[in-house]
Amino acid sequence: MKKKPINVQRIIELPKAGIADRLTISPDGQVQIFDHDGNLVTPASDRRSTLYPRKKGSKVQSQTDVSSNYASIDGLEELSRLESFFVIDTNTRMVADTKISVAFFFQCKVVKEGEKYRCVSCEQFAHSFEYHDVEGNPEMLALLTVAMGNAERIKNPLSTQIGFVTDSELGRHVPFSLREEPIYGEHFLPQGFQLIYASADTGNELLNQLIRECDRQARSVLDRIEREGLVKSHFLDFPGLPEARYQYRKFNDLKIDSGLIGGMTIHPTTTITVEFHE
Repeated sequence: MKKKPINVQRIIELPKAGIADRLTISPDGQVQIFDHDGNLVTPASDRRSTLYPRKKGSKVQSQTDVSSNYASIDGLEELSRLESFFVIDTNTRMVADTKISVAFFFQCKVVKEGEKYRCVSCEQFAHSFEYHDVEGNPEMLALLTVAMGNAERIKNPLSTQIGFVTDSELGRHVPFSLREEPIYGEHFLPQGFQLIYASADTGNELLNQLIRECDRQARSVLDRIEREGLVKSHFLDFPGLPEARYQYRKFNDLKIDSGLIGGMTIHPTTTITVEFHE
């Protein structure tokens, strides 16, 4: 089967108007912008997206926003700068006249080893939250619940240290991460966290593979609930978030070790599109 061509898009915001003089793209895809004196310009932000073309419009497979730095061509360098990241996916279905939402998630980190990277699990287990009849987006509720439970780990709230990989609410990741818009109800994402997009439906990058596993496991939990019957007791309350009453499951024997991962290979058919805004 012929593989779909994958394109890379970069949207770079410059720190001030009129500063850019020259843009270069190296053979390995590294983008750099220089000013009129030949100095390298540090972007205000750089958005890296991978897409494949479709008749109805390009499909985004992954998207990461980097502040005050350039994004890498493969997206791995910025992941390695994070203390860790959670991968989370939520499935919802009706069971016995109750809308059941199961969010499955685990925590891992990317470690740089020489010129390559390795993704490893932070814990030897995964988790799921089960919600009943959630109003709004249950994945954002689950993400908020996990973030609030880990907020004390943030040493410097003004710098992002923990990421959340999700395939939901792509167009709102920046205002959620910058706390310009509440992520669920009237609640804002705590400082020190950042949202990263990866599609569970398509794509073969590291994050696509990880979130696809979360999607598979969330569906498996829902299948089990349908087989064994719905339980409406044993709910846990989350302090400060009364709408987040949930049932919790722990999944032992999780071990993620991706082995060494090289960077994205730029083929002659790869299209790299760069936009920059002043």
